[in-house]
Amino acid sequence: MKTSVRDSRLCWLAAFFAAGCAAPPAPSPKPTASQGFDAQRYEACSDQATQETYQRALDRLQAADEAAALPLLAEVVAKCPQHVVAMAYYQDAAMHIGGEAEQRMRAHYEAMSPDDSSPVPAFAKARLLSSNFARKTAIDELLKRHPDFAYGWLALGRLHRSIGRLPDAVAGFQQAVSKHPRLSAAHLELAECLAESGRLDESQVAYENYLRAAPNDRATIRAYVQLMIYRSGKPEAARPWIERLLAEDPLDESVRMDLAACDWRSGRVREAMDGYIDALQRRPDNARAALNIGYLHFDALARTETEKREHWPKARAAFLLFLQTVRPADGYDYFERSFAVPFRLKQIEELLGPAPSAAPTLADLR
Repeated sequence: MKTSVRDSRLCWLAAFFAAGCAAPPAPSPKPTASQGFDAQRYEACSDQATQETYQRALDRLQAADEAAALPLLAEVVAKCPQHVVAMAYYQDAAMHIGGEAEQRMRAHYEAMSPDDSSPVPAFAKARLLSSNFARKTAIDELLKRHPDFAYGWLALGRLHRSIGRLPDAVAGFQQAVSKHPRLSAAHLELAECLAESGRLDESQVAYENYLRAAPNDRATIRAYVQLMIYRSGKPEAARPWIERLLAEDPLDESVRMDLAACDWRSGRVREAMDGYIDALQRRPDNARAALNIGYLHFDALARTETEKREHWPKARAAFLLFLQTVRPADGYDYFERSFAVPFRLKQIEELLGPAPSAAPTLADLR
């Protein structure tokens, strides 16, 4: 699937930045400080030429050319010092490059005068502090003076998340989206933290809010699909997204596996079986496909003893194929290889007797 600069590189970078990322919204009347967060003030330049320079910088970042982006970003932040997103890109690009580029960037922000009417100078300085504690202290103080500054809440949420304080992280991200409902990076991190906290229904809502703003973010679509299938028990909520991903890339193995899992958990056992067998045909060492075929034959299709005698030989062949091909990548693979699959094979042998001497083939699984 093709992704745009904003939906791919920029949203990926936003997960790294302490400032956040969102596509500049349409111009709107600027409110006074008491009226809340002014997105246009912090995410765009009123000068068209500078806005075009900013877009060129984004194009260079998309091309992974930070050295070419850096002078363009320096020009943008000089002309639009309130542009928080440009400031974040400039600071991080300079720190990645290091050396004189970082020294010039730090000198620029160290020389920036405090401005009680704007949170940006204090926020820019806070991002450059050396410890989480110092950054949190500075941002806490900033938010006392500017409680509607959404990027401050986003940064605070990320600081809490980085030290494992998920309830506080959730609270920070919720504040960020309440101040700036179009701050897509905050919706995404809120969704992830809610999922990590087991608050799955709330996580679903936050993911959907994010995907409305960034519908081409393939990695996040995959995360949402897997949340719906494997944790929330809502496979049909995932199906439209899976179909969309496959329409863009019909050969994506991971998504095809998700479709088979969606079918399985929706009660479409035969369709799931066809999906996993197709995955094995495409890649014979797909151990997870072999494992899932084994469980379909062992559990989903074998309720009675007659069904077991029909399907357990196929389950055994699939389990043996799994053991031959698995290269454990996580604890689940290790558990299945060392305990669960050997236990199932023992149950099958008790009913059917010893396994045939011939190595299992794909035909034995059908």
